[in-house]
Amino acid sequence: MRNYLSVFIIASLLILGAGCFKHTDYTKAPEPVSVHVDANPEGAKASTGGAEATITPQLKTVKLVDALPDPESLQGVSADQPVEQLNPVPLPDGTRTEYTSIARAYTLNNEGGDITLQVTISDTRGIPVVSAFTKSFTEFRTEDGYRKPIDFNGTEAWIQYTYDPEGLKNGFGSFTMFYRERFLIQIDGSLGMSEEKLIEFANTFDYEQLN
Repeated sequence: MRNYLSVFIIASLLILGAGCFKHTDYTKAPEPVSVHVDANPEGAKASTGGAEATITPQLKTVKLVDALPDPESLQGVSADQPVEQLNPVPLPDGTRTEYTSIARAYTLNNEGGDITLQVTISDTRGIPVVSAFTKSFTEFRTEDGYRKPIDFNGTEAWIQYTYDPEGLKNGFGSFTMFYRERFLIQIDGSLGMSEEKLIEFANTFDYEQLN
């Protein structure tokens, strides 16, 4: 009897997914055109600026998709289907490869009008040219807005914010984080997306999928 009960429980978990598997549908990128590029010093310099780099294998796209915020678990949030993108990039030896991004558009219901968010996770695979721009970020503050670093759960992230046309703080902003020195996470919010809402939304990612 116990064996039959165990089989029943296991079968039920497989059918229901046990709540552990998201596997959100996504739009796959077109197959890349195969292009042969010989190794060359100029291409290598463009990729790394002369620095050494360790290139890791590509994480499966479904893991990137599952790391995105789940709109069904968030109140007042809807989203389009995620879209996979394959981006060509030079390697340290001057040859070429691709890195994968997954992009998704979200809509947040808001009293002052809906807020749209464009979210992207890119697996840089440790290729310096993909993430180099984040290392050039500097802090600033003007009458139009600001950019500043924040400590996001132990990882440095950057908030850039532009005040609305009347000079109030009800403007729009972006959140950028280079997670685990590999995954580039970008959130761009429309008018009405405060700094607090950006950080709150960034906390709804499933970072375990990227570990």
